[in-house]
Amino acid sequence: MLIVTKTEIFPTICEKKYGVQFGFNTLPNDFLINMKKLYGGIEFVIQNQSITLNGGLFVLLEDLLALVGLHGFKMGFKHAKSPCFLCTIANENMATTSSLHEIDLRTIDTYQEQCVEIETTNNRTMRDALSKQNGIVQKSLLCGLPGFNIFEQSALDVAHVYGICRKHLKLLFLSLSDKKVLSLRAINNAILNYDYPTYESTPSDTFDLTTLKQAQISLSASQMLTVVKYLPCILSNIKPDIWSNDEWRCLLLLHELLFFCFASEVDEISISQYGDLLTLFSNIRCSIRAGEKNSQKTFQFTFVKSIFSFGTSTLLQHSSFERKHQAIKASGRRNFVNTAFTAITSYIDRECSTLFDDNGNPTIINFGPKIETKKLKTVDVGMCSASVKH
Repeated sequence: MLIVTKTEIFPTICEKKYGVQFGFNTLPNDFLINMKKLYGGIEFVIQNQSITLNGGLFVLLEDLLALVGLHGFKMGFKHAKSPCFLCTIANENMATTSSLHEIDLRTIDTYQEQCVEIETTNNRTMRDALSKQNGIVQKSLLCGLPGFNIFEQSALDVAHVYGICRKHLKLLFLSLSDKKVLSLRAINNAILNYDYPTYESTPSDTFDLTTLKQAQISLSASQMLTVVKYLPCILSNIKPDIWSNDEWRCLLLLHELLFFCFASEVDEISISQYGDLLTLFSNIRCSIRAGEKNSQKTFQFTFVKSIFSFGTSTLLQHSSFERKHQAIKASGRRNFVNTAFTAITSYIDRECSTLFDDNGNPTIINFGPKIETKKLKTVDVGMCSASVKH
């Protein structure tokens, strides 16, 4: 993990054995100290003028397991008592949960009380039991940051829908094959031979579904999303009556959910409709495979909360960073093994070079927001009122 501020870089990447030896909690100490200073205000002198800037940590985005570990929760999707750190749903109740309203989301106040109870319990056996019951190993390192709520400001990466798509595509293809609707070979050829737009990330020539019963679908995240996006057209071309298949209905709902996840903008009505659509998807899923425990289901429901807090999920995904910095990572010769550090330092060097000229003077005089004034077109209000009435 690499923590970056405006003036400093805190690399917290180390081998596990050193983290165990010296303690993982000591790694981000400098970052936490500086973030507290930033919240109180840091003074800068620019062109003989003193400016005080205040700031804080707004949103935290990491890989899901890394996020869980950083916040001190027990990790694990299949075997953990509570597989999602954002809610308190138990593993045994996942199979019957089909609505966002059935999930009890964690709150910071209850979490703080649970941490105090665990920390102040002297009996080792009782402390371990409380830790297991609440799914908490230790208190989050970021709880001490002013103005930061680990539940309200920890965003879920939308790229995790890749795993959801992969599972449901496999279920669909095997269902069509077992019911003699379409063979795996026919589906494979239809996907490979479809005329995709040139800008899409398409399946490679090595894509093969004939061994699907023994293996997973061999598609990258971007290729998977492309296939799900165009699959309704692909399969309906070769099997027009495919609509009666229940797995196919699930895929169509997943198709709509994906369009929402990767939308450029959302509003409150759309978010509400997303929750209703997700409930319908879960109900059909449960009717097809009763008793199935799916840890990804909790991610889908808690993901709605992330959208409520931060808006469109396309702004909060790792793939945007990976795609944007591919050239920088590929050119990292000095530190090629540590590509994360190379990418960050190269990016900061490039951005800083645009702020100063060759003599070291700032190229931007006004660091405040730029306000642009536009003259609006004159409108006849009477004509507008008449048009609305008609």
